[in-house]
Amino acid sequence: MYQLNDVLEQLKSSVCIAKFKKADGTIREMRCTLVDTYLPEQYHGKGMLLNETDRNAVPVWDMDLGAWRSFRLDSLLE
Repeated sequence: MYQLNDVLEQLKSSVCIAKFKKADGTIREMRCTLVDTYLPEQYHGKGMLLNETDRNAVPVWDMDLGAWRSFRLDSLLE
């Protein structure tokens, strides 16, 4: 299983390809990041906010959709 700090370190330093299993069982690959350069300006320097009700959900900026998405850390395949 992946560690949250390791995943966040990667996301904050580069654009990553997250491969994970969605709730419906399908596999998804998402180009995502937390690098300020790629985020809308209003989010620059704000850091990453974890969902207080689900600390296992990792919110990320989906590079292809241009929107916030999330994946569960325990569903991350690579």
